[in-house]
Amino acid sequence: MGAQTAAIGALLLPAAFLMGVKWGVEGLAWAWVAVWPLFLLITAARSLPVIGLSWRDWLGAILPPVSAAVAMALIVGLVDRLLPPLAPLPHLALLTATGGGGLWCLALVLRARDGGGCDPYDPAVTKVRYLNVRLP
Repeated sequence: MGAQTAAIGALLLPAAFLMGVKWGVEGLAWAWVAVWPLFLLITAARSLPVIGLSWRDWLGAILPPVSAAVAMALIVGLVDRLLPPLAPLPHLALLTATGGGGLWCLALVLRARDGGGCDPYDPAVTKVRYLNVRLP
């Protein structure tokens, strides 16, 4: 199964990159953004039954970090629009400080306050390890 999944990726990803590269580096990046989730779904569809994990359990396990990443992206985008014109280095430093790592961690802590909705002793959670922040 591993070789078959790798072969799917070896066909799917380069084909997308070849199409995207017509628009330069930005097109290549958009090709990655467009095709990688499709490849992830194909990989998950093939591997979840093998490891005995349901789609619901898998999605529940990845929800805390995904929701934290979405919150971070929204805040960084908002801060980026609100900042006055700055040199690139201070601009990047402010975006990183306000939204980058710190906000992602805060959003993850708030989302995962109850363990992210997962029981740590649930067999599905023991199969899919993710950052699980516990507050006292």
